[in-house]
Amino acid sequence: MSQNRYNKIEIIEMLSSSFLFSGLDKSELDKIADFAKLQHINAKTTVFFKGDHGNSMFIVISGRLKVQNVSEEGKTLIIGFLEPGASFGEIAVLDGKPRTATVICVDQSELLVIDRSSFLQFLEMHPNVAIKLMAVICQMLRTTNEFLESMVFLNLPFRLAKMLRLLSLKYGISTPNGIGFDMKISQSDLANLVGASRESVNKQLRNWEDEGLVKIEDGKLILDPKLLSIAD
Repeated sequence: MSQNRYNKIEIIEMLSSSFLFSGLDKSELDKIADFAKLQHINAKTTVFFKGDHGNSMFIVISGRLKVQNVSEEGKTLIIGFLEPGASFGEIAVLDGKPRTATVICVDQSELLVIDRSSFLQFLEMHPNVAIKLMAVICQMLRTTNEFLESMVFLNLPFRLAKMLRLLSLKYGISTPNGIGFDMKISQSDLANLVGASRESVNKQLRNWEDEGLVKIEDGKLILDPKLLSIAD
């Protein structure tokens, strides 16, 4: 754990920019900032594994992280990516049970770490904050449920198009040839995101390529905006 190189005002701004804490008052954020610590983690480093004891939660300040689970058969399911402003680790901190997923740094990342014991003491003294956070977490669960529903009930072309649209909203950049990405997304990652095999995702991308809806240049996808309408 490194020492904070930000002043308290900057830490409060970081907390307020996170979805989890965006609804809190400045006085409430001020108290959380008292025990928030800065941590730097190198790329390809695991922050924690599924099943680990959860003694802290995190806010992403910079970098990008990947949330995933691996089955007993070794199959990987990518649950999503985390970027600045995202929080993770809240569930284990709040219920005291093991981590529900593994989180790995894709890029070198900077995190704000909030200790469980300090956070729970804060909530005991500020029950109104607990109510605010409960509403935010419920909203996050609703979003997760909608995502899982789409992954179960939609066929692969719709699932893949829906995922590409979601990724384009987060990482998409406009290019003369279509919508590109400011990150390299492998076909294996796409397959793991939509719960399909790499071979089936490759086949679907090739079909779209033949239709002029997708281009693959230097291993990166470029999308025709028409493709994203498939997810409507």
